[in-house]
Amino acid sequence: MSIEKAKQKDSFAAGHFSPELQRRKTPDRARPWKRSGPLSPTRMAIYMALVVYLCEALDMLLLEHLPSMTALSGALFDATLLMVFLTPAYLLFYRPFWREHQDFSSAVSLLSRKLIRTVEDERKRVSHELHDQCGQTLTALQYGMEALGKSMTKDCAQSRSQVGDLTKMLMQLSSEIREITHSLRPAMLEQIGLVSALQGLVVEFSKKQPQVEISASYNIDKKTLARLDDDTELVLFRTCQECLNNIVKHAQASHVIIRLESRESSVVLNMGDKGVGFNPRIEMSPKIKGPHQGVGLLGIRERVAELGGAFTLSAKVGRGTFITIELPIKPEGWNA
Repeated sequence: MSIEKAKQKDSFAAGHFSPELQRRKTPDRARPWKRSGPLSPTRMAIYMALVVYLCEALDMLLLEHLPSMTALSGALFDATLLMVFLTPAYLLFYRPFWREHQDFSSAVSLLSRKLIRTVEDERKRVSHELHDQCGQTLTALQYGMEALGKSMTKDCAQSRSQVGDLTKMLMQLSSEIREITHSLRPAMLEQIGLVSALQGLVVEFSKKQPQVEISASYNIDKKTLARLDDDTELVLFRTCQECLNNIVKHAQASHVIIRLESRESSVVLNMGDKGVGFNPRIEMSPKIKGPHQGVGLLGIRERVAELGGAFTLSAKVGRGTFITIELPIKPEGWNA
């Protein structure tokens, strides 16, 4: 029975995968799908040039058969004819191309903002895991090493010294993880508020760059701070953090200015440095890779745009960099 079943199975497979059956079951090759979009820039330029050429040729023919005109009336007639013919040509050729470009730019901007939000969420998750898991484990190890060192007798001087060295290494590692956690997700921004968090950044910057003079002022009252939502505070903090990091890496600045102030319906952060500066057109161009590459500044611009704010950059080689962001704040009595 097993041999007969095997023969039936082979005959079934041979019939099922026979060339005749495969040809019957194989569908026709699908035609490639082409997107019906606007014209390419080259074709659009050619068509627009043809329209202008035909308009001018028609204009010359009409002027030959019309009564004599003055220079002014001829110029007005020529301009009117061009406007009559170029307006439909614009709507036919250029407008679809411009609208697709706008849609594409909006899609890229939306994707960039979603990516920034995803990065922030991932930073928050990793920060919490480092703080809750690694931090607690290191603290337990530190206490265990200290207890082990105290329990050793005086005869184990070398071992006690090694335990002391290991304890110091654990303390250093714990401090480094705390700094990484703070850089990933500023815990003090949620705990002590925006102004104190910015002051902490300034203190940290002064430790790294003691030769740089830094002037900071925070002209914002508690009532306005209470109206700032978490996203606005995070954007202000990240902007200050990114600018200070760029100053440390690239600016070679002698003086740094930070100004946080509130207005009637917005909060403004001004940051500037007297450093080497850069050319925004070159450094922030996606086609040219400079030392800054403009990635951080583009991220700031996208963060600000997501909240409906305004971003201004003023930079020049040899004269430093100045950045201003203005974010709207909730009106009084507004409830989420």
